[in-house]
Amino acid sequence: NKLFLRLRTPLHDEQLALLIERTHPELQDSLSTAIELRLDNTGVPAREIDPTLLDRTTSIAAASIRKITMGRLFRRTQLLRKAGLSGFSTGTMIAAFIVLPTVRETWTERMLLFRDTPWPRQVTLIVANFPNGVRRVARGADAEILVTAQSTGKLPKFVELQYLGANGWTAHRMGTRGSAEERSQVFTHTIKSPKEDLTINIRGGDGRIRDLRLEVVEPPSLKQLALMITPPSYIGGEPRPLAATRLVEVPTGSTLSITAEASKPLSKAMIRSLPAKQQMNKTAAGTTNSAAEQDFIVAQIKAPPLGITSKNQQKPQNEPPDSLTGILGPILKDSILEIQFTDTTGITSQKPIRFQIISRPDQPPKVEVTPDSISSFITASSGIPITGKIEDDYGIAEAVVSLRRIATTDQAEAIANTTQTVTMSLPTQSSTALNLTKESSARINADSLPAKVGDELELVVSAKDYCGLASGPQTTATDPWRLRVVSPEVLLAMLEAREIILRRRFESLIADFQQKRDRVASDADSEKNDNKVITSRIAEATSKANGETTEIAGSFRGISNELFNNRLLTPQLEARLLSQIVTPLETIIEGPLEQLRLAVYSSEKTVNAKQLIRMADACLDQMRAVLDKMIELETYNEVIDSLRNLIEQQQSIRGETSKQQKQRARDVLKGL
Repeated sequence: NKLFLRLRTPLHDEQLALLIERTHPELQDSLSTAIELRLDNTGVPAREIDPTLLDRTTSIAAASIRKITMGRLFRRTQLLRKAGLSGFSTGTMIAAFIVLPTVRETWTERMLLFRDTPWPRQVTLIVANFPNGVRRVARGADAEILVTAQSTGKLPKFVELQYLGANGWTAHRMGTRGSAEERSQVFTHTIKSPKEDLTINIRGGDGRIRDLRLEVVEPPSLKQLALMITPPSYIGGEPRPLAATRLVEVPTGSTLSITAEASKPLSKAMIRSLPAKQQMNKTAAGTTNSAAEQDFIVAQIKAPPLGITSKNQQKPQNEPPDSLTGILGPILKDSILEIQFTDTTGITSQKPIRFQIISRPDQPPKVEVTPDSISSFITASSGIPITGKIEDDYGIAEAVVSLRRIATTDQAEAIANTTQTVTMSLPTQSSTALNLTKESSARINADSLPAKVGDELELVVSAKDYCGLASGPQTTATDPWRLRVVSPEVLLAMLEAREIILRRRFESLIADFQQKRDRVASDADSEKNDNKVITSRIAEATSKANGETTEIAGSFRGISNELFNNRLLTPQLEARLLSQIVTPLETIIEGPLEQLRLAVYSSEKTVNAKQLIRMADACLDQMRAVLDKMIELETYNEVIDSLRNLIEQQQSIRGETSKQQKQRARDVLKGL
């Protein structure tokens, strides 16, 4: 180009005159002077000069023109050298075009067709995941740039990545990944959490990649999650909304409808269920087994992303969806639901949205009952009351009390069908609790077996729920209570022995209370301790007396109830136990003992120590009166027991006499 420009440059007369005078010094500047002072077209000198001098100068120049030679004007040696070099370059280029057609085509496209075709290079750089030179990444996500360098010769030692952001250009040397293959090496660099669009240039060896575009966009996120649960029919299977939390608990057998709405239109979305205690199977290459994954898919959307479009392109007529709905169920085990979105440009949510589904199994009924006011020894005519509570999470279908005789080996066939069952009625199907109080307790009678003295009985309470799952209703049964049938006389003797133990305990309580009272009185008389110490001692003695008296009264009432349940409570026994022992003890607890307790624990006013001692004496007097009645009744019981022993001895003597008489009669018959 420069050569053609120089050849086309016009040369003026003054410039030519100077060129001639440089190569012909003998002209003595006459030629350039004559030309500069030449006449114009009118014949008038261009300047005011002396015509004589002008003529003389012109004559000298004209006389010297014949001496000018053209050979002195050009540098032939340099011209020949440059012509040779130019010819050699032209020939080399023509030869290269002939031998290297790729170079010829590239030169033609660049020089003649003005295309941006790169010249053939030794190193070729190939960047991944930049379709049409543009790549989109989610905001906050790392962007890994992978570049493959291929070379026809020696591979570059390093590849440099440059990107332009708001703060200017930043350069990084890319690291290698893996070992170099045959004339190929992979280079990588991770741009940490880009927050703005970047322009990227990459170079390595003589390879160049320019004007790549990394665009940062917002990833799709979960805008709203709606859950609708349909419980099993036996619970009341009406659909109802469920709060979306990290842990979602549902009854076993329920069906769950999931609707996930994204923050932007989607090209792909998936809801899948993963087992809570195991991971998805992985192949040897580290990829997810597609067959295993398919089994867990709850819902999905599949549509090709729109890609990177220009502003002039029209939008599709059908708007892409921004939500998907799936149904999971029936839910029998714990699982993890995973939701993942991909928008219309191919950007996937950074982390899948996960929440756990907890399958709450149907619990068996809770049976917390016990025989009330009955011991392990009963009479053949006793009635056994059952008190307590039976609960179930979704409703009790049936509660059964069964009493059966424990069969021995020789009795098994004879009593195979003697089990008695009593079914307790339930208020409604929706009842989840059944309270069995003393007033509404279930009662089973031992004489309905029938039971005999010496029999071993077994009492069991069971309950069944309304569970409608494949496993069927669940039943809970209590541990069996073992009962032994004894005669009324034996049971009365046992209860009388228990009365004696209670009387001795009450007697010991009175003695201990009296001892503490005397010690407090002695300290009050000697004024060794202040009123607070005395009050605290009386408070301690009162609390112990109150608690033990309450227990003793409850034990005597239990004896009365046990007599009633065993059909042994006569009006005389009831009057003796309740009217003469239990009621007076309860009166003492609610009267003198309660007054003494309030007096020693009162914070409003301080009671005199002597007054506290008098109140304690009043309690002791009434307690002794009840103790005397116990001793009197114990003496009565001893008389009754002695009579009972005499009767038993008389019956034993009669039986023995009858045996001896029969034996003598046999001996007489043998002698005949």
